[in-house]
Amino acid sequence: MAMAAAGQVELTRRAGAQVAHDLRRGGFNLNFAPVLDLALEPANVVIGTRAFSADPQVVVEFAGAFAGALRSGGIVPTFKHFPGHGGTAVDSHAGLPVIEADEPRLRDRDLMPFAELLPHAPAVMTAHVVVNVFDRRPATLSPRVLGDLLRRDIGFSGVCFTDCMQMEAIAKTVGSEEGSVQALISGADCILLSNGLDVARRIAQRIERAVDSGRLPHQRLEEAYARVQALRGCLSEPLPLESPPPDPTVGKEIARRAFKWIRGECRLTPAQSCVVSFGPSLSRNVPALEERVLPLDPTTAQTDWLLDEIRVLGKRIVVLSSRAHLHESQARTIERLLTAHADACIVSTLEPFDQARFTRARHVAATFGDSAPSLEGLASKLFTERAVVA
Repeated sequence: MAMAAAGQVELTRRAGAQVAHDLRRGGFNLNFAPVLDLALEPANVVIGTRAFSADPQVVVEFAGAFAGALRSGGIVPTFKHFPGHGGTAVDSHAGLPVIEADEPRLRDRDLMPFAELLPHAPAVMTAHVVVNVFDRRPATLSPRVLGDLLRRDIGFSGVCFTDCMQMEAIAKTVGSEEGSVQALISGADCILLSNGLDVARRIAQRIERAVDSGRLPHQRLEEAYARVQALRGCLSEPLPLESPPPDPTVGKEIARRAFKWIRGECRLTPAQSCVVSFGPSLSRNVPALEERVLPLDPTTAQTDWLLDEIRVLGKRIVVLSSRAHLHESQARTIERLLTAHADACIVSTLEPFDQARFTRARHVAATFGDSAPSLEGLASKLFTERAVVA
């Protein structure tokens, strides 16, 4: 999300090149990225800032650039999560999401990045989501989605990876073992598991029984094997650990350019400011900065304590919100801060959805991430340069 917010495709290519270098130094040759899911649903935290944008054309441009740089750097990119996980509020790690949109909307919106980028892509990963207009089964287990839609309509010919078959969307419905068989029957080529050799053995045995019974055609396994072997044939060798990185500061550059004022603008000094954070800490980037850190869902007593502290300090307030639109007690605390300090600056540190929650705030900014580079970028934009430690 920060790459797209920075607005420069060349920066994204440079980031992809740096990621490819770091992965190959670690002995990797394939990356389960980039995400083509759209940032459509404010309650979606499973995709979150991994999404480039809500605009499918922006996703095509920036995800395509990132994937191209990975590939040029010797890393196989894997586009995910087909046919799109961005319009769901349910996390497929914990439940089974259902998408109710009609087919024209899905093809124009959610599916568009996949349709643009998959015809020449080496790999894709499925989503454990039900898209009702196509099938009542999860996409990972659907011949309609993995066969008709992915292979025939879009023209994808690479390796189809499942998402992890131990996620609750599969494990708590059809089960990891039965789900793996159904995924292979439906057109998946490689089953992914996160942990547990015992689970892997049981799945392998279940696949063997499905082949012996004729339920899973042997030809389908041969087809999957041929695709995986073809992918293995184009993998790159590791880079030496000591090989120099191509662009080690590109993440910081992206973070600085991604920072955006959404409403108003202010420039402060650390001495006149107090940061209230609901997660990430800014004080390590800004020496002598007063900071108070509260949990994501503060209690009324913690909020009362905070207001008393700030009243004594008498400083300008900077609030680092963390998905306050999904944490009501956090939102109430910020509203109380705005009531007491109308000139407070609200910074949405992850997706920029908090801006809609605090409409009366005069100064609102977004970082599109809460990692160390994003916080450094925030510090460099909000506070005077000479007061910031990079």
